[in-house]
Amino acid sequence: MPGDTRTHLARIAKKRKRDGGDLTKMRRALWRAVEAAEASMLDAAASGEAVAVLKAVHAITQASGAFARLVETGELETRLAELEASLAARPS
Repeated sequence: MPGDTRTHLARIAKKRKRDGGDLTKMRRALWRAVEAAEASMLDAAASGEAVAVLKAVHAITQASGAFARLVETGELETRLAELEASLAARPS
């Protein structure tokens, strides 16, 4: 039926109910991934597997970039919360 948005609205409601995740948990998981990739790189380098070293370097680069973005996002959220709190404490 044209113009029927019930399905769309139901999809939006379901999406809102989902847990948004936890930056701290994700940061820990990404850091573990960086450490695992580094260990893999060192093992591959010790055994002379150049292709595996390059793959591990790529994995480290990708995970490190995502980790840096998460840290930056967490810092921005903290700063924003502090600014909001200071504005709320100001007399109107």
